[in-house]
Amino acid sequence: MNTNHPQFFIQQCAEVCKRLQRSLHTIGEMLEVARPDSAIVSSSQIQLRKLAVELDNAAIRLNGSQLTDGCDE
Repeated sequence: MNTNHPQFFIQQCAEVCKRLQRSLHTIGEMLEVARPDSAIVSSSQIQLRKLAVELDNAAIRLNGSQLTDGCDE
């Protein structure tokens, strides 16, 4: 598949969403048993920030693919 094709970016974003879903579920399970002052909370904050960046990047790629969709036709 052409890596500049919008469908490629959609599939990439779907994979990112699946990975984020698994990560968020894992973080949620850890936080359910964490004490407020524990290392789990600090680690989770870092992981959530990384996931937010990954989600933002996926949204940017998806938005970019929509903008260029009509350019190839």
